[in-house]
Amino acid sequence: MLAADSKINIDPVKTGQKMKEYRKKKGYSVKDVTKALGLQAPQSVYKWERGDCLPRVDNFFSLCCLYEVTPLELCAFYDSSNEEYFRSFFQVLRKVS
Repeated sequence: MLAADSKINIDPVKTGQKMKEYRKKKGYSVKDVTKALGLQAPQSVYKWERGDCLPRVDNFFSLCCLYEVTPLELCAFYDSSNEEYFRSFFQVLRKVS
C-alpha cells in the first residue's frame, strides 16, 4: 500500500516508448490511433509517444483497450514500488469482478 505522502511518478518517456511499441505490434499507424480515439489531429499521439506529455485518463484507457493491454503494461514508473502497488491493486480488482 502506498503511504499517504507517497507520490505516484509515471515516467512519460518510457510510457511513450511503450505506447509506440504496442501501437506498432498491433500494426496501427498514428492516423489509425487518432481516428480510433476521436482526436482532431495526430499531434497528441506523437506527443505521448515522445514523452512530451501523458494522455488524459479517458484516452489512456482507450489506448489500453485499443492495444489490448492492461494499464500496468502501458505505464512505466520511476519508482518500482508504484508498479508493485498497482499490480496488487489490479489483482484485487480482478478477484472482485
